[in-house]
Amino acid sequence: MIFTIFTGGTIGSTVKSDGSIGTDSTAAYELIELYRKAGGEANLEISMPINILSENLASEHIMAIIEEVRKDLTKPDLDGIVITHGTDTLQYTAAILSYVFADVQIPIVMVSANRILSDERSNGVVNFYFAVRFIQDRHGNGVFVCYRNDGEFPVIHRGNRLGNPVVFSDYVYSVRGQYYGRFVCNGDLRETWLEASYEPCDNYSVDPDNRVKLIGAKDCTLSPDTAGIMRVNAAPGIVYPHIPDYVRVILLNSYHSGTICLDERMITFLGEAHGRDIPVFLLGLAGDAALYETIRSYDEYGIIPLYDCAPIAQYCKLWLLMSNHYDLDSMTGCCCEER
Repeated sequence: MIFTIFTGGTIGSTVKSDGSIGTDSTAAYELIELYRKAGGEANLEISMPINILSENLASEHIMAIIEEVRKDLTKPDLDGIVITHGTDTLQYTAAILSYVFADVQIPIVMVSANRILSDERSNGVVNFYFAVRFIQDRHGNGVFVCYRNDGEFPVIHRGNRLGNPVVFSDYVYSVRGQYYGRFVCNGDLRETWLEASYEPCDNYSVDPDNRVKLIGAKDCTLSPDTAGIMRVNAAPGIVYPHIPDYVRVILLNSYHSGTICLDERMITFLGEAHGRDIPVFLLGLAGDAALYETIRSYDEYGIIPLYDCAPIAQYCKLWLLMSNHYDLDSMTGCCCEER
């Protein structure tokens, strides 16, 4: 038995009478019908705990999905779970589920669509088909995302390895190209196989002791907001804000080479954080990147670089830790396994 949890998003939407795209509960049944027409054969059970466009995702929606997964995990003869989701915030839910259900002994596979199902260019059916196929073939346990970019084969990603959204694109990818596996098809969906995977090696994290795994699915909660996390993007001439009293941790998003401008304004900003014992983590730095002189100065100013991490996953990990009252004082960036 494969349980399918529908949550809305483009894959669960239709065109409304005014020409806009919005969620429609009938799209779930359309997806199952199209899956059958494509030759899919699976015993599916359907639920729909929420039905939203993914840009409206909030903590209560993620918790509703967590609760539904918890319930499904108690069912007998469970082979796996497929969760349909919108692409806009797919990375966030996938990362949180990856940590909450880190020790699950079945595959949980998330899928989305670049266009509504009635659009012949949509990849929704293909993504769903291969998510089910991944479960049926028992290729692995944990939380995954199945997605086919235009012109490519369907790829299986670890839920906590997804990269940031690409502007003006529905492209989904794993950071550093470290995806779990890729389906190869000879033209017939039924004749496919999973190519060798490119699992991530050890990397750095805001949670070096992997305490987030201790939260588990049973007692996990997610606060309505992430008050306490400040995110700052690198930009030429940026004016850094005063750090509000409630901030407990700062995430800096670097340029593509893992660098930021260490000018007087940044140094003042970092000094304020250091004076209040607020850890400052830098995201976007590759472990094998060219060692610019700027990077050599990070330690001097108290910046903790997190090499090879998925930025959204680190944000979500902090959100979970802070929601569940874990102490952040001892956080440093050291090697840990991000699988």
